[in-house]
Amino acid sequence: MTSLYNIGVIYQRTGHPLDALTVYRRVTDLDPNNFPAWVNRAAVNNSQGMFLPGLDYADKAVALRPDQPNGHIVRGFALRGLERLKEAQAAFEEAVRIAPESPEALVGLGATALDEDDFQLAASAFERLVKVLPSQDAYRGLVSSYSQAGRDEDAARVAAKARELFPDDPFFRP
Repeated sequence: MTSLYNIGVIYQRTGHPLDALTVYRRVTDLDPNNFPAWVNRAAVNNSQGMFLPGLDYADKAVALRPDQPNGHIVRGFALRGLERLKEAQAAFEEAVRIAPESPEALVGLGATALDEDDFQLAASAFERLVKVLPSQDAYRGLVSSYSQAGRDEDAARVAAKARELFPDDPFFRP
């Protein structure tokens, strides 16, 4: 079973999502309790814009392992794709509760909060993300959160720091 699952991972990582789905479907047919295969089925469906099946598979993963953040994360992204933002926020909040430093959960929570115009929550999520994974996207989210919240001094301070880290990124130019 592990070898079959690993073939799906290889397909997924090398840009063959439909082949990956076929393999993961076979894995879950053989072992309906295979949590990682359900998570990956959800993730692949989400990446292909197929959010309803993604949500269904994410729900199966969460039912199997509610204590694991990944099921909640893929559930949150499926719900975002379906524009069910309050539910997506709750899924990401649960993932963050379980794994406070999960970059995927923090990105999902921050982006969803921005979509809901909850700039305080967005800023909080992106502040944590910058500490966990100080990437360009994390800094962009934080600057955007501060700017939209009217926190111009904080936005300018963070943008200045990001310019030092990412001097070629035009987003952070004054």
